[in-house]
Amino acid sequence: MKEKQSKIQILYLMSVAFILLLQIKPVNGQSADYPFQKPTYKFIRYDLNRLQFGKDSSQFENFFMKLDRLIHKGEGNINIVHIGGSHVQADIHSGELRRRLQMFYPGNKGSRGFLFPYKMAKTNNPGNFSMNYTGRWTACRNVQANYCTLGLSGISVTTTDTISSITLYPSQSNYMEYDYNRVRIFHQTTADSYSIEFGNPEAVTSAYVNPDGGYTEFTLNRHLNELILFIRKTAPEQQSFTLYGIQFINDDPGITYHSIGVNGAAVPSYLKCILLAKHLKVIDPDLIILSIGVNDAHGKNFSADAFRVNYESLIQMMKPALKDATVLFTTNNDTYLSRKYPNRNALQVREVMLQLAEKYGYGVWDLHSIMGGLGSMSTWEHEGLAASDRVHFTRAGYTLIGDLMFEAILKSYVNHLTSLKD
Repeated sequence: MKEKQSKIQILYLMSVAFILLLQIKPVNGQSADYPFQKPTYKFIRYDLNRLQFGKDSSQFENFFMKLDRLIHKGEGNINIVHIGGSHVQADIHSGELRRRLQMFYPGNKGSRGFLFPYKMAKTNNPGNFSMNYTGRWTACRNVQANYCTLGLSGISVTTTDTISSITLYPSQSNYMEYDYNRVRIFHQTTADSYSIEFGNPEAVTSAYVNPDGGYTEFTLNRHLNELILFIRKTAPEQQSFTLYGIQFINDDPGITYHSIGVNGAAVPSYLKCILLAKHLKVIDPDLIILSIGVNDAHGKNFSADAFRVNYESLIQMMKPALKDATVLFTTNNDTYLSRKYPNRNALQVREVMLQLAEKYGYGVWDLHSIMGGLGSMSTWEHEGLAASDRVHFTRAGYTLIGDLMFEAILKSYVNHLTSLKD
């Protein structure tokens, strides 16, 4: 019993030290990013930068206990899935949060996780990986009116060319090198789908198609950091190939942060994705971050009641894949309508998310209040943190949001450890 209490105390003290590191300012010769330095602004409500929970926060306790196991024993892989719109597709603030979570303790770095090669759909690709492809591909997004089968990524690409290829590799500007020894290709798995060939066949120890999960998985005899796939027609009945996403996996313990976003997506956009729960179940998340709401609220016809109904439908849609996973809502950032008028609908979005968190035992990160509340986007723009459309952020702004969110999560984790110590 004494040994257990001693271990808890050590873990508690280490985590408190991490929080204190956030306050350390760089000295001569140190990088401005050492160890977790971020700029400070008078207009940001740092006192509000925390996760909010309803009466029951036990689901987050499950998540934090898995973090305990990872940090204290070096065991387990924590899967975080972040879903949103254009703020997430660019993977700047989500990429910063991924970096922070994977670097704040040795051994936290997991795999790169699930991604979609957006360049194939002729839209902006995250800057932390690069790609090339051959063949003619047609894209379908969950923001379009026409119907198509979609999954977790909210986007797909389809080819009828009898041979094509996809190459993914780390970007030179990437902050971390990721490797993998397993990879899942989420795709249409019916008999009329083309075959997938791994570009390094000598590295493959096994390959199989999982129709229930909707993917083909390759297991390798070594770790690689580049992926080459060939898509070929190998039988007369095969007619096309549709790609829904790619998941990189390694066997190392750590945090894997899956980032999913579609420009312009609202909650009804993801309700169209009939394979979402199927793919999500395969990933087996421990925490789902939902940053959907800006596009729902950006208009005169916004209805808080309809927004609540749609979000509850999305929660129910995901339920079969949640197991003991929990959900964190992030409120809308402050935005302007026509660049002139602060969008008051964001206040209703915030209220709905707080109500849903109370009802389901989830959490809320209140970005709208933290950034300064209604009208604060103008100040962010003046400080070079927001774009001129007063909806999106600059790279510096997105990076700051990722840092703030990391700090809020870590504060809640220390509160969890404090409760263990007591």
